[in-house]
Amino acid sequence: MPLNQNHDLRMQSPGFVENICVVEDEKSPGDWSLVGDVHYDAESLEIALGGFSISYLEIVKRGIRQDLFQVYLPFPFYNDPDLIAQLFEDGLVSVGKWAKKHADPSTIALIGGALVFFITPVWDDIYKTKIAPRIYSFFRDKIGVLKAKNIGVNFVQYISYFDREIQVLFIPLREQAEACFTVDCTNQAMLAVHEYLNSRDITTPCITKLFLNFDASSGRYILYRVEHEDGSIIAPTSQFT
Repeated sequence: MPLNQNHDLRMQSPGFVENICVVEDEKSPGDWSLVGDVHYDAESLEIALGGFSISYLEIVKRGIRQDLFQVYLPFPFYNDPDLIAQLFEDGLVSVGKWAKKHADPSTIALIGGALVFFITPVWDDIYKTKIAPRIYSFFRDKIGVLKAKNIGVNFVQYISYFDREIQVLFIPLREQAEACFTVDCTNQAMLAVHEYLNSRDITTPCITKLFLNFDASSGRYILYRVEHEDGSIIAPTSQFT
């Protein structure tokens, strides 16, 4: 499990944890501890673990039909029934909680595309004409609801590439999220992802997550972090930005 700095995925990882397991506290029966071997390059263990927290996702209001998007709200917003009602759309949007051990100081909601997108020989045309417009319409209609509560967003798109499911995380500009999810912007981001995947053998090691950060100066997403199944992290070279 990679470590992060202050919950900010745009910052370089200071290390990782392996051999993670849950064990009962011998001195306090009924209590449990999460233990593991920590490897880090930071000045101290406290600094390295400063952005480490356990979290989970849980749907609290799901439509009776298959939804296209899932909005996971941070604390305390997932306890706000009016906000949940404004975001919920039966058959389109389900709403849930992004529960964490500690409150996230950046107040970020996680929005996930519920459909897994298959990168096929004609994926770019399908994405630009079918999927990207849906993403933009969602942010156009819903981003104001989140902005009113000063909630930022990260967006997750799941893709299937050679029978492997990979998570692609989009990190937009905090105050200009709608502009970061236009059809051209999201399609350009997926082009960068496709180019990167095609440039390497994804089986050694297996890629699990790709992170894209919107760069204001260039007006496009930059692929800046790649996580692998073995816990290793790399920063792609500039030719893939």
